[in-house]
Amino acid sequence: ITASGDVVNNGSVTGDVTAGGSVTGDGDIGGNVEAGDVTVVEIPTLTSSATYSGAAQTFTVAATDYYDAVTVTGTDADTYTGTLSLSDKVNTKWSDGTTDDKTVTLTIAPKSVAVVWSNMSLTYTGRAQAPTATVDTGITGETLTLTVTSAQTNAGTYTATASTTNENYTLTNATTSFTIAPMEITVPTLTKTVAYNGAEQTFTIAATDYYAAVTVRGTNADVYTETLALRDKANTVWADGTTADKTVTLTITRGTIDVGTAEELTEALSDSGYSTIRLTADIEYTNLAALNTAVQAANGSLTIDLNDNTLTLTANGTTITAQNGFELTIAHGELIANNSTYTKACFSAETDSTITFEDLLVTSTGSVLLPRGDAAEINIIDSNIETTGVYVVGTNAATEDNYGVEINIDHSTLTTKAADGDSCVVMINVAGTLNIKDTDIIGQRQGVIVRAGTATLDNVYIEVDLKYTAGTAHDSNPSGWLSGNEVAYGALIVGNNTKSTYNADAIVKMTGGGITCTTSVSALKGHTNAIYAVRVGGSDNTTSVTLSGTKVSGQVVNYNKTATITGLPSGTTVITALVSSADELENALAVNDSYIVLVDDINVGVSGSTNHSVIISGISVTIDFNGHTITNVGAQIAFYVTGSDTVVNLYDNGDGAGGIYGGSGGNNMALRVDAGATVNIYG
Repeated sequence: ITASGDVVNNGSVTGDVTAGGSVTGDGDIGGNVEAGDVTVVEIPTLTSSATYSGAAQTFTVAATDYYDAVTVTGTDADTYTGTLSLSDKVNTKWSDGTTDDKTVTLTIAPKSVAVVWSNMSLTYTGRAQAPTATVDTGITGETLTLTVTSAQTNAGTYTATASTTNENYTLTNATTSFTIAPMEITVPTLTKTVAYNGAEQTFTIAATDYYAAVTVRGTNADVYTETLALRDKANTVWADGTTADKTVTLTITRGTIDVGTAEELTEALSDSGYSTIRLTADIEYTNLAALNTAVQAANGSLTIDLNDNTLTLTANGTTITAQNGFELTIAHGELIANNSTYTKACFSAETDSTITFEDLLVTSTGSVLLPRGDAAEINIIDSNIETTGVYVVGTNAATEDNYGVEINIDHSTLTTKAADGDSCVVMINVAGTLNIKDTDIIGQRQGVIVRAGTATLDNVYIEVDLKYTAGTAHDSNPSGWLSGNEVAYGALIVGNNTKSTYNADAIVKMTGGGITCTTSVSALKGHTNAIYAVRVGGSDNTTSVTLSGTKVSGQVVNYNKTATITGLPSGTTVITALVSSADELENALAVNDSYIVLVDDINVGVSGSTNHSVIISGISVTIDFNGHTITNVGAQIAFYVTGSDTVVNLYDNGDGAGGIYGGSGGNNMALRVDAGATVNIYG
């Protein structure tokens, strides 16, 4: 149909319809329709975007005169569509010139949420681990399940990734770094100390998941070790932060053994595993060779605990000798040391070795203790020692190799009771130290002799009661001193008489205490020397005695003023010489301001001679006849005092029988005093 105007078709047209105007009607047109009067319809917005919210969302294209409304609805993140069609595709067309249906699109995008990470610092457990990822959806009632990948087992630094299968969400911060630190393993107790018992002993550290079992074994007193190692040093670490192997130590200290017989004592002495041998009964012991073998082990030590029992040593002539740095202690009971006699030592501590007596009651027939050599040490603590030998403690100056000893005596009582009275309680005659504190020294011939070395005495009481009569010459003639205690009598004897032996200063410092020398023997009345100090023989060494608050009872002799004595009680007379012969008297008169005491009757002059016997000129001297006489056996004057500067004081503090007797010649005067000289006679 072709028409210049409008066409209304309410029937059926099988071909094309072309109209200059509009084409209307309800009929069918089988061919193309072309109307000359067409309305152009603007295409509306066909797309809309939204973000997932958990609720349904819509996009509506509102209806117009040319098309009906179209609504697109969706909830999940996706793309949703609808179709928009022109109501009259003949008389209207889209602004793009077509009449085709349009697609209306609603796009709901996934919601972006940020992952929150935790537990990013982990510790090795032996199982796979990863950090924890969580997220807040921001939508009430809606949670999001996350999957974390890259879980790891071993210690190290790693990257983990979080993901979700829920397409309504996208993740930010979806990766993170995390670490797995080695597991800290508590270090077990690595040391164990047990006492030696003669059997094998063990120390075991039980196995765990992290280290294998370790067992340390040992029998003798020693230190035994094994190694404890972590099984997995890459993933485990000790609690101290290291992975180094640990040393497991079993220390077996020397033990204590009880003995009740001599045989048991011998067996115990042969086993160096015991540091203490404890007596359970009194033992008389003669196998001193076994004891000597025990106390001569290099750098060893042994304590014999008498445990209130008595140990008797009876092998005469055998000295128990600690050497090679050995330390021997005998304590807590009674020791009868009859293994030596007279001057021979019962016990000797040699170079670098030590002998200690503690809490002991000791009786002995010999010289009890001898330190000999550098760093040889004797300690006497809280003990009571009595001997019939010569010394309780004495040193030996045969060679300078014996020098350097140390003697310590504390809170003890030391006594000598030699049958003949020829004894000295303590003697040091070598370079070394002697320290005595809070102790009583009870002697017979001497109490303490310091021929060399340094002695420090604190609150010490030295008491000597003289009995031995065969050594009086050493009082008046120190140049004739011999070895050992063959020196002057007295409580405290200090100094020396030679240049080549006893080569050291003799120094005594005494605080408090007392020094006493007495006798009941008439022949020894003039020899009760509380202190006798001397330095003769050409030695460069010195002799000094320093007292502080010390009581002194007896004579004090500073022989020819060759020593230094300070701190004596006020009013103490210091004797410069005890004389028993004409030569000794002449030697004593060579010292000005001397105080001379006679200890024997003296004959002066030469029989038949006409020379004056004793000439005193130009000095001041005091002579105490001490009950003795001076007799000229020649033909002249006994005492001739001359010179205007001469002052002679004569005393007799003895029994009153002292005096001067002239010779047999014509000038047999007892005393001649020239003009200007002074002689004072007292008593």
